Amino acid sequence: MTFSWGKNDNAQLALGKLGNSEPTPQLVKTLQGNLVVKVVCGDNYTCVITGEEKLLVCGNMERGKLGLGSAFQTGVCFILKEVQL
Repeated sequence: MTFSWGKNDNAQLALGKLGNSEPTPQLVKTLQGNLVVKVVCGDNYTCVITGEEKLLVCGNMERGKLGLGSAFQTGVCFILKEVQL
């Protein structure tokens, strides 16, 4: 299970909602069913690598910052690409 908490003004916590800070750990339902092996967090984004060698991203997608070619924020993680671990 994966949990997140803190600032969420860019949907970077992957909780399915935008704008609310979370002071306590919350279950990241959008990652259920994935074996998470690595998490990298920044001010406005989160990147996750799964045991299935997928890179998932969420957070500030302004001007395509996360490599998805779009500029929206949904609070869920999107598969960016498959990676070699």
